[in-house]
Formats: sequence, structure tokens, C-alpha cells
Amino acid sequence: MIDVKVEMKQYNKLINILENLSKRIKDMRPIWKEFVKYYTSEIVEAGFNTRGKIFGEKWANYSPKYLAWRRKKGFSGGQMLILSGEMKAAAKNPKTKIKKNNLQMLVQDKKAAVHQFGSRKKNIPARLHFAKKDSTIPARALMWLIKRMNKYVQDVEK
Repeated sequence: MIDVKVEMKQYNKLINILENLSKRIKDMRPIWKEFVKYYTSEIVEAGFNTRGKIFGEKWANYSPKYLAWRRKKGFSGGQMLILSGEMKAAAKNPKTKIKKNNLQMLVQDKKAAVHQFGSRKKNIPARLHFAKKDSTIPARALMWLIKRMNKYVQDVEK
């Protein structure tokens, strides 16, 4: 399972903006719901399409042994990290825990966790597909969140 938490204080450069906005928003739940839709459709998809670049690290290539297994089983070609589609589907449909000032997204797929964090035992390198190495969100997602919070504040104060 992959457990990603989105807190109001993630990045030093944007901390003042987030603090100012968070003081003006008493209940983030409507924004969190929109954020989950945005994150799973845009950020998770970009993670697969860019082979992890959006999360700060391009995925390692498959090992020769695994490539040979894929060819033997008829899985040559196709998008990396997608064999059956189950792992990507789980990443695009996380279980969410939404509170007033906190969002937690849980990807409930063992394969997803193995690929997100890697496995020394199975000799699988980490291939970030849901969050950055420290379980925070990429800057692009944080900027979306700030823009949405700003719009929310403007709409409420009209």
C-alpha cells in the first residue's frame, strides 16, 4: 500500500502562500475532492507517461532477465509498468481520507507499493508513479492546489 499525505506545509518556497490561504479557508474538503480528481487524472497519468520524471526521477529500465520473461510471455512492447493495468487503475482510484485540513490518498495495490518504494529482496528499483520519494506531491500539483485555494477564497469573499 502507498500512503501519500498532502499537508498544508510541504515546500519552503510556497509556505507563506499556503499559510495565508489556509488561514482563510476553514474547511478544505470541497477543494480536496477536486484535488483528488485532478491528481489522479493529471499527475498519476503524467507519472506513467513520463516514466516518473514528474516525481523527480526517471524510471530505471527493466532488467534483461525481466525483459526476457516479458517477451516469453508475450508482453513485449507496451507502456512501462503496465502488464495487466491493475496497478495503474489502483493508482488512479486511491482510497481517500478527507478531513478539513488534511487529505490522505491510499493506493491499495501491493505491486504499486513495490514499484513506488522498490524491493531489495526482489531486486526491483523504486519507480515513482504516485508521489515523490518523500511522499510529497510534485510542484505542478502543489501549484494547482494553490490556484484552486486562491479561487475558493476569492469566490467566498465576493
